[in-house]
Amino acid sequence: MKKVGKLGLKIGIGVLAFLFVLAFSAEFTSRPSFCPTCHYMEPFYESWKTSTHRDVTCVRCHFPPGLAGTVRGKLEGLVQVVNYFARSYTKRKPWAEISDESCLQSGCHETRLLKGKVIFKGVVFDHTPHLEEMRRGKKLRCTSCHSQIVQGEHITVTETTCFLCHFKRDGDVEFVTYKKLSSCQTCHHWESIPKEEMSKYKYDHSSIVERKIECTRCHVNTVIGDGFVPRENCYSCHFDHARLSQYENTTLLHRVHITEHKIECIQCHLTIQHKIRKINPEEELECSACHVGEHKQQLFLFTGKDMNGLKGHPNPMFEAGLSCASCHVFHEELIGKAKVKVAKPQSCEVCHGKGYAKLLALWEEGADKKIKQLKEQISIVDSLVNVSEAKQYIEKAKSAVQIVEAGKAVHNITYSDQIISKGYEYLAEALRLAKVNYDLPKRFSSSKVPVPGLKSSIFPTFTLFT
Repeated sequence: MKKVGKLGLKIGIGVLAFLFVLAFSAEFTSRPSFCPTCHYMEPFYESWKTSTHRDVTCVRCHFPPGLAGTVRGKLEGLVQVVNYFARSYTKRKPWAEISDESCLQSGCHETRLLKGKVIFKGVVFDHTPHLEEMRRGKKLRCTSCHSQIVQGEHITVTETTCFLCHFKRDGDVEFVTYKKLSSCQTCHHWESIPKEEMSKYKYDHSSIVERKIECTRCHVNTVIGDGFVPRENCYSCHFDHARLSQYENTTLLHRVHITEHKIECIQCHLTIQHKIRKINPEEELECSACHVGEHKQQLFLFTGKDMNGLKGHPNPMFEAGLSCASCHVFHEELIGKAKVKVAKPQSCEVCHGKGYAKLLALWEEGADKKIKQLKEQISIVDSLVNVSEAKQYIEKAKSAVQIVEAGKAVHNITYSDQIISKGYEYLAEALRLAKVNYDLPKRFSSSKVPVPGLKSSIFPTFTLFT
């Protein structure tokens, strides 16, 4: 009996000793100072020591709250120890996931969602919609924006993530063209910036905001890159066909990599930069920031786009791949020493040979006659018609004139002729709807004239206005 008692006592002491060692080990290995025992953890430990989280232990964030989270964290720690001695860390970068529950637990950032907007580098930011709502159809986590991409910076705002979400084009090539002040003010809200923060800026934007001047009048080309995902980036982590075949399943990819796990966006995406670029004296200046749509009509005619039921007819030169600079080869002085490239009759002869230059004057003269006659008829019909439905067709006729007149018929002489013909059809329809008896004059007849030097395979003849 005594032997049993002694055995039980020894077992009890052994269990207590084991529990003591286990508890001590658990506590000791939970200290931040233990982490750099594995030398590859030293950079992360050093960045933690200089961060705002330096008074928070590693396990407070890396272990989910609760006993289950602690047990799981310790087991994962054992796996890391095995990996360390097996030297598997030489094959991949150390990787950890921090749950939102860790960030929002009591004593940490539990009131973060209630604090409203904050200022970060002059940008007004609200955590609530980013965490509680879907952003571009994706559920974000705290670590979606706060991570450690840059070595030495511990859980800081990863600006590349912001730029990818806000500036990544999504099908529409115009998505990233921000022409309205309100688009920039989604993040850059001048009036919300504290005075102490404003003092950091070299320029006071108050008067600019008051006058509603568009940001792009001064700040151009502020978005650099497209955020494309090269397929070969997938091979950095995956090799099996089943996963690689999901390359175009963006819904699945973002759910797994962003919502369920923490994968850095730039591991897949090419970066997008958002910054003010200083002018490089060696580069051509970007004029489109101020001179928006200056050549819309010319481009419309040259490319031959469809118009109000009229099937488009591209200029053969456009279909052959020629650009504006192909014809606009001469320099003309505007004001002072400023120069612009213009097209002259001689531009045609560079490619098509002598004699072709004479056609330009004929085209312009014929087009001017047709435009003048159509404008006169629009004025007459407009004075005769007083029915709102009919007036709509008169407006369409005016639009047709405006396109050919502003776009210059020489940019597509055939399509210009068709547009003017369509203008007469609009007037005829307006008269019919208004039940007005008025005979529109016969249009100018067309004659086809051979073009010297132009190969028949491209465009055998041109229609002239006579």
